Amino acid sequence: MNPSLADAVTGDITRAFKLMAAIRNRSLSDDGAVTSVLFKLTSGPKRVTELTDGLSADLSVVSRQVTQAAHRGLVRKTSDPTDGRAQLVELTTSGHDAIRDVLNLRTDVFGHVFEEWSVDDISAFSGYLHRLCEGLESYHERTL
Repeated sequence: MNPSLADAVTGDITRAFKLMAAIRNRSLSDDGAVTSVLFKLTSGPKRVTELTDGLSADLSVVSRQVTQAAHRGLVRKTSDPTDGRAQLVELTTSGHDAIRDVLNLRTDVFGHVFEEWSVDDISAFSGYLHRLCEGLESYHERTL
């Protein structure tokens, strides 16, 4: 890839991430790491070790995020009925509310961003974004 084109693309991607984080931080009293944990729990209670699989983080990091979420009342820890030595983490009502708030924010933000885009432009962007994500996943798995 042409170095100046690579700089422009990475600069725009970095700018988009920073803007999305700023919008999230201004609109929600949450951080992205805790939100990621919450979304992993929408399918039901999980052990902390199960949460690490999809979060690309080690056990100590995810455990700390779960503890933060528990202190904020977003999750609760319960005994695993299949192994009393282990704990399960599950969403509380406040955790479900936090997820709803994030989804509503996403709808509002992207509704505004795309309101003047044509369906064809949104479709093309979606395809390029999907390719970007596929490439990032491939690179991530290759470098594990």
